[in-house]
Amino acid sequence: MAESKSDELIELSVVVDSEAAEAVSELFNRYNGGSYHEDNEAGEAGGGGAVIEATGFDDFNRPIDGEYRLSVKTYIKPGNRGQQIQRQIEEGLWRLSLIYPMPEPQIRAIRQEDWATAWKKFYKPLRVGQHVLLKPSWEEATTEPDD
Repeated sequence: MAESKSDELIELSVVVDSEAAEAVSELFNRYNGGSYHEDNEAGEAGGGGAVIEATGFDDFNRPIDGEYRLSVKTYIKPGNRGQQIQRQIEEGLWRLSLIYPMPEPQIRAIRQEDWATAWKKFYKPLRVGQHVLLKPSWEEATTEPDD
């Protein structure tokens, strides 16, 4: 089956400090928050709201360069309404940058996955010892006679 634009989302993200994260997430929620229905005009938009991820930490949860940074993201469905939402967010970020310095937003298209089944690709058959084989039910595995 060929992929279509409906299989993609636009990820818009900004890496900021904790002080700016609240303002950016409010902006994302204002323009891209809430739910949507496929049978109305907003159906081609996202309804993704804001997602905040901590970034720039080492294995011991210490900031790498001494600064706590947060990546604030939102996901927008492509289409006319999605373009409008993206423009509103970009304009809002520009206005925020007049008050508080922040980097340009990073924008990329990502493929939407069926997360109900996508996690399965990370679980493969695993041999534990000589006679035990852990095998997920959806995977094929070659068994030994005494398994």
